[in-house]
Amino acid sequence: SLSSSLSSSLSSEDTESLNTTTSTTPSTTTTTPTTPSTSTTPATSPTNNPPINPSPPPPSPSSLRSYTTIEGIDACVLALGAKGMKAVLGGSPSLAARSPELSAAASLGGIDVMACRLWLNKRVSSRSPVNVFSRFSGLRGAGGTFFFLDQLQGGTRERERELWGGEEPEGSVIACDFYNAGALLPLSNEDIVTLLIEELLPSAVPAFKGVKVLDSHVQRYPQAVSWFSPGSYTSRPPLSTSLSNLVCAGDWVRMGDRETKAKGLCQERAYISGLEAANSLARRGILTNHRRLHPIREIREDEQQVVIGRDVNKRVKKFIERLGGRGSPW
Repeated sequence: SLSSSLSSSLSSEDTESLNTTTSTTPSTTTTTPTTPSTSTTPATSPTNNPPINPSPPPPSPSSLRSYTTIEGIDACVLALGAKGMKAVLGGSPSLAARSPELSAAASLGGIDVMACRLWLNKRVSSRSPVNVFSRFSGLRGAGGTFFFLDQLQGGTRERERELWGGEEPEGSVIACDFYNAGALLPLSNEDIVTLLIEELLPSAVPAFKGVKVLDSHVQRYPQAVSWFSPGSYTSRPPLSTSLSNLVCAGDWVRMGDRETKAKGLCQERAYISGLEAANSLARRGILTNHRRLHPIREIREDEQQVVIGRDVNKRVKKFIERLGGRGSPW
């Protein structure tokens, strides 16, 4: 574990100093007049009260912060969200003391997620294999996406069989993900499947009407996805941490001078951050003989509406600042 690895980072001198307590107080003899004892409590022999050796003090946070490498491992990539970061630091106080930037990341919140997969009795076609749910009352405030896995991962009969657990494919395989899904989590699996097949999917793609579900799987992930609330940017974890052989990956990671144009909070950015995390370790020689850097392909330029929106936002902020206000409400 990270905690045990961090503990082993202490040098032998530190360990010895922590486990050894030596009294330097000189013994003194005081002579007082002898007075008759009026107590009825019998005298106690020193052998019945052995001296108490105080427990060694724990290492101070300042001493822990002087160590910059986790011993016992070559490197570690923390591919975690806020919930996972909380769990790691909660079990590794030494890591928390040495990496304040990770403690800040662990303070961020998360949102509930639900994932559902449907195996259907016939194929459904659509204009795109990737789609979004929005503004449906049945979502109860959640946002959603749905994917045609047979179109994304298919292509050959063998690959389609993999989606059906090795059996002969019968129809489309749909993966649905719901975000900010706290109001959906209490529903039963049957209610979720019914909501999808009878309301949401047919409303988005009419070809789903009349389709039957042969099998389904629903999974709930409370607080699993990082909540990118206003003002949270500076608390998000950096690519490189205070420890030379510990790096972070995920769409919430701040990549500094390795920043990519994929600045959205998405799977693409998470993938790129993983490559950059490995490249960071290889570039600094931490992976010993593994020094080959993985190439990063830059994404295309932003679409025109995004460029226009960004420009309008910048102009509005400057106008507010000229009026004496803050450029951003956050």
